[in-house]
Parts: sequence; structure tokens; C-alpha cells
Amino acid sequence: MQNVAVTRLAVLVATAMLLSVALLLGSSEEAEAQTATDQQIVQEARSWIGTPYVFGGASAATPYGVDCSGLTMSVMSQFGVSLPDSPAAQYGYGSASNAGAGDLVFFTDGYGGISNVGIATGEGTVVSAKHGVGVTETPIGQYWGYVGAKDVT
Repeated sequence: MQNVAVTRLAVLVATAMLLSVALLLGSSEEAEAQTATDQQIVQEARSWIGTPYVFGGASAATPYGVDCSGLTMSVMSQFGVSLPDSPAAQYGYGSASNAGAGDLVFFTDGYGGISNVGIATGEGTVVSAKHGVGVTETPIGQYWGYVGAKDVT
């Protein structure tokens, strides 16, 4: 049983590392192809850094805060994209992507469900709301359980 857990953890770590390398290496063609909207989405997401985490929250106004899907829902609404307030439900929107700037990136809790969503910066980091921490920008390699990315714009 312990060997299965170690193997599972090793696979999750390897997946996160490969994704991190892919995001960091991106081609210059991909960088040139990024629209102004992609960069505007990243800029808007970064403007939420420091907002407190509140389960079910979707507001930057004090004393409120956001959870992961509340952050993505609020940021994307600034660009005319309406999303539900659930990471699993948001995964049903958009088209599969390579986690470019402004794309939503999804992670699992290890029990089969999608439990976290953030916004890829295109620079190997993700802006996301974390329980006990709030909204931060974190290297994608520090996440585990990568599920996929979606372009919802």
C-alpha cells in the first residue's frame, strides 16, 4: 500500500515538473501569438494578489475575499466571460489549451475531483486563491495533480 502511494506521488510530481518546463520553454511564436486580452487577463489576475481567501467568496472588497473559482469567475467576468463558481464546473467551459497566458489551469486534490483552478501567466506561474494564504502567484511546479488547461476567451 505504501509503494502505491509513493508511486502515485512520484507520478504527480513528475507531471507537475514536465508542465512547468513546458510553460517556461514556450516558443517565441506562441509568445507573439498572445493577444492583448491574454496579457490583460494576467494583469487583472495579478491585481487581486493579496486578496484574502474566503470559501465561496467572489469579491475583492474588504472584508470579503475570494476562493479559487471566485477569483477566476471575477477576473474573467471583466472580459465578458461568464463562469460558474466551482472549479469542476469551470472545467466544462472553453477548449483545451497548453496553459498559455490567461488560460485557466486545473488541479485535482488526489481523490479524483477537480479542486483548484487558477490563471496561467504564460511565465511558468499561476495566480490562484489558496486556503489560508489568499491570492498569490506561485510557480506551477509547486502544484501537484495537474488536470489540464482551458482557454475560455
